[in-house]
Formats: sequence, structure tokens, C-alpha cells
Amino acid sequence: CTNYYTGEKFIFDAGGSTATSNAFAMFFEAPGNNDQWSLKMRLGDSSGVLLPATNVLSAWYYFAITYDETATNRQAHWWVGQPGGTLQSGFFSATNGSLAGEGDVFYIGNSTTGNNAFRYQNSSHTGNGQISQFTIWNRLLTTNDVAAQFNALSVSAGPPPVLCISVSGAN
Repeated sequence: CTNYYTGEKFIFDAGGSTATSNAFAMFFEAPGNNDQWSLKMRLGDSSGVLLPATNVLSAWYYFAITYDETATNRQAHWWVGQPGGTLQSGFFSATNGSLAGEGDVFYIGNSTTGNNAFRYQNSSHTGNGQISQFTIWNRLLTTNDVAAQFNALSVSAGPPPVLCISVSGAN
């Protein structure tokens, strides 16, 4: 199969851009850009790499992000790991005055522009991403909460296979 991957591919997006200081997004970086195919995050007026590109697009991953908009440090705490592997974590900061996704719709699986989905398809490219069990909590999860969720994951054989069918002959 030919998989045309162009542009950033969003897992979620809200708000605007880092230029407007209200970004909140997780996405895979576009080919040809710095850090291509890496998993990146935007928060307020900042963006950065959460996970380098090494095999990111060929396996299931667990992601968790907590963000307390009332905190003065404007930090998001993030976790990422492959089921059955090690859970990595860190903090991502925006400067004071920045907000995460303020005043916009929260898009799961696409960007706020509507044309950078992880599964977006048209005549020039296709996406083959899958998102499973996206959950939004009404409270701030603790590190122990996130670790318990991650440790309870069952390890599967990986993403489902991609079926490619081609036609040959007259019938």
C-alpha cells in the first residue's frame, strides 16, 4: 500500500496556535520539518517533542496529560509509553499569560482547521491512524492514577493489519 503522509497529523487540537498563545494540541510532525514524525505537544505559546520519531507510527501507545488551568506555573504533566513497556513522563510549560485551548472547540483526531486528521483521506493522501479510548476526566489525575491505568493495560499483538486489495485481469 502507498501511504501518503503530508502535514502534521493531529491526535487532538483546541484553541489556536502558539502565535496566539492559546494552543493545546498533540500531533505527529510533518515530514520535511524539524523532528519529522515525532510526537509533539503545543501548549499556550510553546511546542516541543514528547517522543522522538523512532517507530512511533507502528505501535500502540498510552498517553495521558493533566493540566490545571488555575495553576500559576501553566504546566501540563504528560506520560507516554507502549503497553507492556516503560511509562515515561515529564512537564511541559507555557509562559504566564498563555492559555490551553481557550475559546475553541476540542477536536479529537483532527486539527481545528479540519484537514490534518490522523485518518484524513482525500485524493492526494491517506492517513491510517487509530485512536482508542480517549477519556476526559472531571478531576486532575495523580501520578499514581496514571500509573495504575498504564499498568492495567493488556498487551495486544499491535495495531490491526492493513488490508490492501488490487485488481488484475478482466474480472
